[in-house]
Amino acid sequence: TTLEDRVQLLQAAGADAVAVIEFDREFANLTPAEFIKDILVDKLSASEVVVGENFTFGNKAAGKSKDLAAVLPTHVVPLVESGGEVISSTRIRNLLIAGDVTQVEILLGRRFTLSGEVIHGEARGRKIGYPTANLHIAPEEKLIPSDGVYAVRVTINDAKEVYMGMMNIGVRPTIDGKKRVVEVNIFDFDADIYGAQLKVELYYYLRGEVKFEGLEG
Repeated sequence: TTLEDRVQLLQAAGADAVAVIEFDREFANLTPAEFIKDILVDKLSASEVVVGENFTFGNKAAGKSKDLAAVLPTHVVPLVESGGEVISSTRIRNLLIAGDVTQVEILLGRRFTLSGEVIHGEARGRKIGYPTANLHIAPEEKLIPSDGVYAVRVTINDAKEVYMGMMNIGVRPTIDGKKRVVEVNIFDFDADIYGAQLKVELYYYLRGEVKFEGLEG
């Protein structure tokens, strides 16, 4: 999840403000005591703190929740589990790499979403009656799920109206099989949306990529 996505999700959950602090060398070298005083007390004027049970802070992760509790009222939240395993970003990333967006939705409590700008492609889909929107996903470090075809719901330019569709992630083996692309076929929609921003919610994995005998196949 990108930084922009995380900020939006926190605001949607009711946060009045979100502070983003750059993790540079100076910040990394703060002792636990300096982190509490300089960041929590002086910069954020914290009166209470809520952390997860595995939270650490300060240089070399030396600070623990008990160190916070010695200075500020501290609430420690237990780790959340599903299916007998702790829900973690690593677990979710591995499921995305495997294409299991159904399980990802259970762990996240929301559907995994890709957002991107519609860019010009080769218009091959339009020629055979299945126009697709080619998406440029930014930033580049955004995790793209496993190659294959997914059932999706699409929002265009943050409009209220949503469309159902299918998304293909992969190298298009029927065409050239070289460059990995993200393409969305929006059902019952044929407007020019080049340059538009698409928000694509992944519902479930349909199948892997298939190489047909030709474009008509």
